[in-house]
Amino acid sequence: MLLEQIRTQRPRLIVLMGVEIPRFMAPMSPELECIVSARKFAEVDAAGPLQRGVTFPGVDGLRSTVMVLTHPSLRHLNIDRRRYAGQQGHSAELALLRDATA
Repeated sequence: MLLEQIRTQRPRLIVLMGVEIPRFMAPMSPELECIVSARKFAEVDAAGPLQRGVTFPGVDGLRSTVMVLTHPSLRHLNIDRRRYAGQQGHSAELALLRDATA
C-alpha cells in the first residue's frame, strides 16, 4: 500500500518521523539498506539520516531523497541525541532539512 502511494505521488522528498519508521521503510529500497537495522538515533545518524537518489522497485524513473527526523511527540527526549554534519541536537535537524531541500 505504501509503495502504491509512492508510485502515485512520486515524492521528491520523504521524511521519516521517528526511529522506528526507517526499519519499516528500508526493505522497500536497496539504498535504504544502511538504516534497516538501526534501533537508535545514534545508529541512524551513523548510517546516514539523509539518503539521496533512493529508488523503489516497480516505481520507474523516481529518485527520492529520504531523511529521518525525530518524531514530534518524543522530540524533547531524543533531539539531543541527533548528530549530522558536525552539528548536534536541534542544529543537526535544521542542517538535515536544509540539505534535504537543497
